[in-house]
Amino acid sequence: MFTEKIVKKIEADFQSRKPLLEGRADKLFNVFEDASPEEIICLKYLYSYLPISDCSSYDGKLFLNLVKDALLAKEKFPWGKDLSDEMFFNYVLSVRVNNEDLTDHRSIIREELSDRIDGMSMADAALEINLWTYEKATYQATDGRTVSPLTIMTRAFGRCGEESTFLVSALRSVALPARQIYTPRWAASDDNHAWVEVWTGSKWEYLGACEPEAILNKGWFSAPAKRGMIMQTSLHTGFIENEEIIRHEGDFYLLNVSDTYFDPANLKLTVKNGNEEIENALVNLNVINYAQISPISSLKTDKTGQISVKLGKGDLLLRVLPDSEKYPELKNKVIEKKVSLIDGDIEVVVDFADENQLMLEQGVEHYYMTAPKPEKNEDPQASPEAEERMQERKREAEAIREAYQSTFYADPDEDSEAEYDKEVLEYRKAKVLAQSLGNKAEIEKFLDETETGLDLEYKIELLEVIRWKDLSDITYEILLDHAVASNSFKFNFEKDMFVENILNPRVDNEMIRAWRTLASVFSEEEIAKFKENPLEIVYLIDGKVETLNQADSGGMADPLGVLEMGKGSALSKLLLIIASMRSLGIPARLNPTDRHAEFYMDEKWHGFDLDNKSYKVDGNNDSDVASRLGKHKEDDKDADFAYKSGLLIEKDENETIEYMTQIGFSRIEEDGSLSSLFFKDFEFNNKNEFHADLDPGKYQVLVCKRSARGNNEAYLYRTEVKEGQLTSLKIAMPQAADTDQKKFDFLPLEFSDNSEFNGSEELNFLAILEPAAEPTEHFFNELLEADERFEDLSTRTSFVLNDFRSESDQKLKAVLERFPEIKLRNVAENFDINKYVENSFKKYELHNLRLPLLLLVNEKQEVVRAISGYQVGSVVQVLHEVQ
Repeated sequence: MFTEKIVKKIEADFQSRKPLLEGRADKLFNVFEDASPEEIICLKYLYSYLPISDCSSYDGKLFLNLVKDALLAKEKFPWGKDLSDEMFFNYVLSVRVNNEDLTDHRSIIREELSDRIDGMSMADAALEINLWTYEKATYQATDGRTVSPLTIMTRAFGRCGEESTFLVSALRSVALPARQIYTPRWAASDDNHAWVEVWTGSKWEYLGACEPEAILNKGWFSAPAKRGMIMQTSLHTGFIENEEIIRHEGDFYLLNVSDTYFDPANLKLTVKNGNEEIENALVNLNVINYAQISPISSLKTDKTGQISVKLGKGDLLLRVLPDSEKYPELKNKVIEKKVSLIDGDIEVVVDFADENQLMLEQGVEHYYMTAPKPEKNEDPQASPEAEERMQERKREAEAIREAYQSTFYADPDEDSEAEYDKEVLEYRKAKVLAQSLGNKAEIEKFLDETETGLDLEYKIELLEVIRWKDLSDITYEILLDHAVASNSFKFNFEKDMFVENILNPRVDNEMIRAWRTLASVFSEEEIAKFKENPLEIVYLIDGKVETLNQADSGGMADPLGVLEMGKGSALSKLLLIIASMRSLGIPARLNPTDRHAEFYMDEKWHGFDLDNKSYKVDGNNDSDVASRLGKHKEDDKDADFAYKSGLLIEKDENETIEYMTQIGFSRIEEDGSLSSLFFKDFEFNNKNEFHADLDPGKYQVLVCKRSARGNNEAYLYRTEVKEGQLTSLKIAMPQAADTDQKKFDFLPLEFSDNSEFNGSEELNFLAILEPAAEPTEHFFNELLEADERFEDLSTRTSFVLNDFRSESDQKLKAVLERFPEIKLRNVAENFDINKYVENSFKKYELHNLRLPLLLLVNEKQEVVRAISGYQVGSVVQVLHEVQ
């Protein structure tokens, strides 16, 4: 069935990988005896190339089921027989898409799709499957954990990374080769995006996941992608053909697929130290995104000290870190240099011997980062009849999904027929059941069980401490594991400390698993030592578990599986250590601000790391933790309060600076790399100050302003925080004139009530929207986050929908409930809103021909700001224009 060449390659690589898997050999290799020769080849492919974390977290039975389903689909569907071995193994059999939980989903999805795509071409089948995914789920922003395909079906929504993982999984379930495409960070706006490419027999074609269109190669992201800097896909395999490989480490490949989306330019970079070419230097290609220096790709120089990569025609900030083991004389040195590909291909030489090219450690740098120029986007067009039919089928799909969602429990905050005291258990119970969505049976089973004797409030505390997303895929058995094992520790600490840092089964963004039996792994003598000095756990686990690099190890693995395997990434080891501590009743966490590992002892948090096996006392007792997390104690806003240490940021009283879009923080590590810091409740006090109680070290504060065309101007402040001293830093917002926004005469609309939309001295705001589409949903999310800052403008805001049937959209309802002054206006019966939008794009010289269309209109009936399509931060732009 497979070529001899491929079989020999897989067998050789399996024999090389096999010793790494010996710790779980019985759970991985025991299925070989039940497998056919073809299935064994496929299993060996998975075991040879999957990240070690997958082999630590899942058993052979799951992998065998997925193999059987892939081979069945290959035989069942007509296109399967024509796939090359490389295409089948890498893009059909491959079970990993993103960092999702792996599940036995393929047979379930195949059963739903088989009849539906019978007799179709590969392209038509892909379009039909995308419509099916829209029946199951639509866009909604969520956290960074990627749920499985089965969970997104249970929840009925997901972010773009989850939707695209779902669609890729569905396509592979019927032997259609598929891969997830992503841009790590946009250059012309904040955020990122992911979508899907499907193989249609002779080429890769793209589509937006859970965003059905009548034809391929069409999506709202087409225009933003033309202004991207790089488009990538990644996979774990042992063989790649006819692809542009930009990074290859072990079995991990990162591919550059930018050619499909824009005309790229080539960057050729040479890294030197005087006359010596520097091999294996880490080159981070960065844009400014969410007020951070954000890598869009990371490459290693070759033996000649070079990299070569195709990129978008915009500006980049290069950060080059040497291999300090190979070049100890360059330890802790970092090159930082802006380069521009606006005019096309460039060749750049950077030199560690040139002091002017090294990162400025103290002071301020000024950068103006130009995004690739906007281009008019012209999506391919289906026939009017096909478009109309697709719109009808989308409405049918929405009705199917909404009917399923109607089976969820009502949110008590939105249930007009129920009255709750929000402090009482019945309200709290109703809230977690509503948040469990399609997983309500598992949550009810946990709440209703009586055999353990656990009281209801204790169970609810466990359900409340995990994230909303967790409630939709956690199981009864996992909940019971954590609840029962932790119960004996609940009176050892204050309730918040116990719930957050012992009972809590979540450490980071991992899939929650049952790991409380870790306590039984250790002897009584070891446990006594651990409780006297929790660092003994760090020593023990670091000695038992080998640290693998991230490319080999993959994501965060099951703590029990890591211990069995005896190998894992540094993050997986930290997860195992923290899980072990919590299992023994020792509070432990990753600090929410800087993600450093910590345990709590003697009323203090103690940080530890795997490099030096030592720890330092945080210096704050638990009541001061709020300050460390960026929260303000009441004293912080007192004019007479004096800070003793940490970092004090001061701004001008007339400036409004938005956290994470216009100001961001990073710690500069010893090797020069950057670690982002996140403050839970960032706010300037009444003295225009923000205080961060940071550990001693070097820090970076980035303040930036994005223009209407997406360019970003930034001040990059670098400073040092010293032990017991207060470091003050005065910052300013870049004030360059935003000259790339012209004024236009407003194109009037015709409303059903014969009223007019007029500007005023204070500016009026008109938004033409497409509810349920991702760009409009982003806009809604930003409005809700803006909260009271939008209240004044909301009285002068009008919403117009491209389809009046969209008034039932839940996010739209939430916005209108929060800002009741917004006018929802209907256009006149014979007024063609789609033609109006098309004419507006031309009138206002907009290149992204997608909704939403956002217009600020003055008293002269002039449009002073026009924004279209996907533009993260659009609400901030509008508010700043109004101010």
